[in-house]
Amino acid sequence: MTDSQRILDSIRRLVRLLRLTDRAVQTELGLSGAQLFVVHELGKTEAMSLSELAEKTRTDQSSVSVVVSRLVESGYIMRERDRRDARRLVLTLTTSGRAVAEKSPPVAQVKILEVLDRMQPAERRRFADLFTRVIEDLGESSGAAPMMFDEMEPRGGKTSGIIGLLTNIAFYGRSSTHLVSSAFHHRGWLALFIPAIGGAIVGLMARFRGTTSRTK
Repeated sequence: MTDSQRILDSIRRLVRLLRLTDRAVQTELGLSGAQLFVVHELGKTEAMSLSELAEKTRTDQSSVSVVVSRLVESGYIMRERDRRDARRLVLTLTTSGRAVAEKSPPVAQVKILEVLDRMQPAERRRFADLFTRVIEDLGESSGAAPMMFDEMEPRGGKTSGIIGLLTNIAFYGRSSTHLVSSAFHHRGWLALFIPAIGGAIVGLMARFRGTTSRTK
């Protein structure tokens, strides 16, 4: 096996690990891998600023801000004034966010950082220099790097997005198209029927539009 194939195979395995982890997180929690990474890091402390979170996740501040905004919209993170310095905004986990942090397994990004941290400093620097040079030669080194797998599309296309929006507004008071996971929101037995109710609303809307068009 050539060195080039070894490198490509390693990249393939890494991408596969990240993709499968992200898919499992979306299926189980309704979050992206990047969102769960942020939740886990916030779960290690009571509160931290956006710049501190960017440092913890080894991410550009503008990139982590996008993920944080989605988590605020979904009700997993709150922005509030620091009790010690009112001029400073900090991020804290909500009850739902704390439950996710405590009950979900570590994401792939955390495992990657643990491996990198175990490297000798000189070895890690050499690896960083070589990997950065490859990315630069590919022409992908400009601008802030986004968090890995930070996008999450609603399943089922437009209809699924509408169901998510109606459900979240009706039961959680949140204007998000990404259906909030009921596993970490305390609505009792009613939570089991929330997506079905949202679907029924969309069905009634479609039927009403059909009836209206026939009567014109």
